[in-house]
Amino acid sequence: MKNKLIYLLFAGLLFASCSKEKKAKNNLLGKWNATVMTAVDDIDGSALNLIAMGESMTLDFKDCGTDGLCPVTVELSLDGDIEVFETHYVLDSSGDSMAIVYTFESEVTIIELSSDKLIISSPTFVYGNDLYVELEKE
Repeated sequence: MKNKLIYLLFAGLLFASCSKEKKAKNNLLGKWNATVMTAVDDIDGSALNLIAMGESMTLDFKDCGTDGLCPVTVELSLDGDIEVFETHYVLDSSGDSMAIVYTFESEVTIIELSSDKLIISSPTFVYGNDLYVELEKE
């Protein structure tokens, strides 16, 4: 009896974590545009408003393929030049963080995710200094 109870508890936890990951993946799918984008200045540690400086970011998450890779298109406007990268993301089983493989693997924390709002932060993504981004779905 005790073994059955432990098994049912473990199965319930596994199902809940899989459901959360699937919900997060479903919410991520689509094109997201940055409305707020800040980074920490390397020199004085002040917050830089990257949107006000003319920078932009678009993330376009696609459904995972049969190979297990989840493609994402990253479009950045850096100093007026638009750069587009086709890469992939890996969502952790809790649905609370993901890794986006850019020029290097970048750990991205999901602060908030709903069907129309995504807030992420990363100490290493793109600008390399505590990036915080709020995005809205198109």
